[in-house]
Amino acid sequence: MHSHSKRLLSTVVDSPLFNLSKTNKLNINLSPLLALNNPASLRSSNYDRKLSLNINKKQTTTATTTNTNKNTPSPYIFSSKVNRLNNKRLNTTKVSSKPEVQLVSYNKDFITLLINNDLVNYSNVFLRDSCSKPEISIQLDSNQKLFTTASIINNSNISNSPIIDNENNKLIINWIDSNNDPKTIHNTSYSFEFLKKYSNLSTRKSGKIFDHHFKLWDNRVLNGKKFLKIDYLDYLNNDKSLFDSLVSLNDYGLILIENIPKSSSPSDIENDKILTTLANRIGYIRETFYGKIFDVKAIKNPNNIAYSNVELPLHMDLLYYESPPGLQFLYSINNTTKGGESIFVDSFLAAKKISEIDPQAYYALTNVPIPYHYENNNEFYYYSRPLIVEEENFQDYYNSGNNHTIKEVNYSPPFQAPLEFGITHPLLELGGAKNNLIDVLKNDKLKSTASAAAAADNLISRTTSARETGDYYLFKDFLRGLKLFEEIINNDENKFEFKLPENSCVVFNNRRVLHARKSFEFVNESDERWFKGCYIDKDTFMSRLRVLNAKYPIS
Repeated sequence: MHSHSKRLLSTVVDSPLFNLSKTNKLNINLSPLLALNNPASLRSSNYDRKLSLNINKKQTTTATTTNTNKNTPSPYIFSSKVNRLNNKRLNTTKVSSKPEVQLVSYNKDFITLLINNDLVNYSNVFLRDSCSKPEISIQLDSNQKLFTTASIINNSNISNSPIIDNENNKLIINWIDSNNDPKTIHNTSYSFEFLKKYSNLSTRKSGKIFDHHFKLWDNRVLNGKKFLKIDYLDYLNNDKSLFDSLVSLNDYGLILIENIPKSSSPSDIENDKILTTLANRIGYIRETFYGKIFDVKAIKNPNNIAYSNVELPLHMDLLYYESPPGLQFLYSINNTTKGGESIFVDSFLAAKKISEIDPQAYYALTNVPIPYHYENNNEFYYYSRPLIVEEENFQDYYNSGNNHTIKEVNYSPPFQAPLEFGITHPLLELGGAKNNLIDVLKNDKLKSTASAAAAADNLISRTTSARETGDYYLFKDFLRGLKLFEEIINNDENKFEFKLPENSCVVFNNRRVLHARKSFEFVNESDERWFKGCYIDKDTFMSRLRVLNAKYPIS
């Protein structure tokens, strides 16, 4: 049984009201279940509703409910007719043996189905909002909605009992769209596939978000992995090969495109075309103030440390943008210098380790914002974001435990601005006393530095609540977590290091994989290390991955 079903029946499973009879009937007292929708419905001690399911697969399955008090108001009673809302009893519903989907009940708020032995309570608003009736709910050519969710919140009424069409594998609902006017009735069909997909959290994001495929790695995991490499011609001409490489890029955060034909001309135009072709195979190039295509060369008086020959520390690019690019391409044209090895680190691995070693520090790293800026060449960019950002969508708050779903990591020391959060401490006395440190220092007896320091220490020691200390203690946890993060990413065991071969292109996830470069020395002083780079947005990458996944589903 899925987690949502377990929660739904959590109030009944461990009670004597949930039992399997000798006649193979599963008897469930639905009162606690109904109370989830309307606690007031259980105020009467005589109110009792039961669901009896015949689970003998060789016999016809029936669903019935009983009410021990016929006079008890029951606004959420399960029934098969609209006038059930007037406290009519639910009629027995007969279904075929081994039905894939069974209608258990419905009311003005929910439709309850039994899907492969899992009880699922669908919101009527969700179902009406998902209607795809042409020219009523969606515009046929564009497939875009013709209404807003808010507009149907009070108009999600069902005209009669929903129909289970097992022959065509669909649920049919007749909706009344306006003030219960029968003239506005239209029917909507929901395939069993659709109902199953939206029956639990994990299947809802299937084919859309692939975070459950993420594989954490260190240098031992990646060294010698052939699946991270793809031939240039396969990448360009074979959709299945492209898809396999995108899956690796999603799972591990980087791939290497090999055997790129060397340009017949050393001109920028030819090399720009090669890189543009590589990027456009996934999607459009993201333009920044560096342009669409940028050169990575060592130059005199560089305005960016990347354009020098000194060591470039681990970082991510453009975190001072509100929406930093998702993928970066680095195409190696020349790379014959002494040194200059590229280094890559899985920041998700570091974040996961912190969550296990020091949960409080991990929490601080997900909450304390770090400011980033770029102020140069008549440009001034600024944005602030936490080191670790978790995926907020599709979180299962009942069963998440320590299973953190990390969306992105933000780490770029070269472009970090002065910290702004938790850097001062409001020194207020415990209990809300009026005098603070300034009042204490005004006392003639505390003019000396030593006395003032002692008074300050005394006040600090007596402040205990978060309201009194502000962000001080969270900031301390943040600093501890930041130090631990750097220890992990700078551990040689976690660094994947190699010298990027000429005529190859590394593609990596700029929101996950940290990249760095060792210092290097020139041998002949003539374009010995020349890379070209560009960015594409994560949205573009995910779109391409989803489209190809529909054609070649990930196993």
